[in-house]
Amino acid sequence: MPARLLIAASLALPVAAAAQEPPVHRCTGAGGQTVFTDRRCSDPALGTAVPALPETTTVPPGDCAVSADDLRKRVTRAWQAGNLIDLSGAFLWDGYGAQAAQRRLEALAAGLRGPLQAVELAPAAPGESAWITVRSGPPPATVLAFEARSVHRCWWLIP
Repeated sequence: MPARLLIAASLALPVAAAAQEPPVHRCTGAGGQTVFTDRRCSDPALGTAVPALPETTTVPPGDCAVSADDLRKRVTRAWQAGNLIDLSGAFLWDGYGAQAAQRRLEALAAGLRGPLQAVELAPAAPGESAWITVRSGPPPATVLAFEARSVHRCWWLIP
């Protein structure tokens, strides 16, 4: 009987370890570069925090999507190019653990293999999320819907 208990306990260890996986935060480092870390963005170890941008400041093009339609266009370009790296950069990964992010990226990579049929935007009312729907693959198409949200004046897909 104790041997069975020992085997059951040893099988539960990987599950317990995965449940304690730290979340991944996407932060802006002292030099303005994007940093992915398991620490909070306010952690002093990441360097001096970048001061908040005034409301009138515009984000340089190419750094982030400035509108839901800009995000839709970026998703379209990444999907057409089959570029998982560019597509993953459109997601707000805050709070996602490494294993959960890996599973999500593997699912996206599988979707990139089929031909793109359409990327559609369902605009949002002020203060609400928009939705971006991707249709890919041969008919009947695979349909993936992503919440699109504005965070700190940038639009992101929510995994």
